[in-house]
Amino acid sequence: MISHRHRCIFVKVPKCASTSVLAWFLAHGGGRHSFRPAWHGGPMAQRIPGTAHAMNLYPDYFTFTFMRNPYERFVSLWLDLRRVARERHGNARNGLGTLSEFAEFASDVLGDFGPCWGREAAATFRAKRSRSYGPGRVRLGDLGWSADHLWPQTAFVPDCNPERLFGVPRATAAPHSFIGSVGRIDADFQRLSDLLGLPPPPLPCCNSRAAGTGIDRTRRYAAYYDGATRRLVEALYASDLEFTGCGFDDGRTAVALPGRSAGAPAASPAPRSRPLSTLPARAWLGLWSLEAGMTARILRLPAVWRVVRPLALRRGPG
Repeated sequence: MISHRHRCIFVKVPKCASTSVLAWFLAHGGGRHSFRPAWHGGPMAQRIPGTAHAMNLYPDYFTFTFMRNPYERFVSLWLDLRRVARERHGNARNGLGTLSEFAEFASDVLGDFGPCWGREAAATFRAKRSRSYGPGRVRLGDLGWSADHLWPQTAFVPDCNPERLFGVPRATAAPHSFIGSVGRIDADFQRLSDLLGLPPPPLPCCNSRAAGTGIDRTRRYAAYYDGATRRLVEALYASDLEFTGCGFDDGRTAVALPGRSAGAPAASPAPRSRPLSTLPARAWLGLWSLEAGMTARILRLPAVWRVVRPLALRRGPG
């Protein structure tokens, strides 16, 4: 998402309150899509390089994201992909009935490919759509394009990708201006609002699969784990655990980033003049962002969505 009104860019990390943040900016913050939305088809990994291009076009804009305790995020990924499989095939289990099965599935997928971006991502998904993974032999095509949500959070964060982000060479190696925590989403979004001078409407709750704070919230996701599953998740997301500083059973679900205080903004890059050569690219970004916004308004009409939703469920490499 890019907001010229507030001179900021939101870098989406899947299953980290991204739908809520995007919905807020589209409704209240003058936000526009920085890459083509899901209804254009193709995996997110193919579309999200548009965000890196937007960051290159506007290097002086404030950039931000939200991150999440990796253990909790993995449970959210499992519940969401299990829902996708159920909606596409009417099978509640579908080889993903337990978190342990899902961890082995994720290990097989990440071991076979990923993260990959752009055209490579689309080609990889098409080539592997009939391949089966995990003990339940789940076909990649049975999950639509959603399997790219398995990539580690660090794959989406500029701080961890100073040279290339989403496969796009970066114009500046600057880290995020602000990284908030899903574990304290309300307080951190208020802090972000103070930094950017945002209007007062609160952040909506969209697709939430966690509740509570501290040890109560920890117990909610920890109950799904056994020792083997925990060790496998720790191996798959070692970079996320190191970057966020999160533990498993210490009751601290909020990320604690090394080198900066919780939620504190990093130093923003110095403003620079934009060469005239960027004008066509900025105009093109603005045009399709406007088109995506108009399409989103149309899709919000209940009668239209009832027609489109069955088609959306069938879209993907299956």
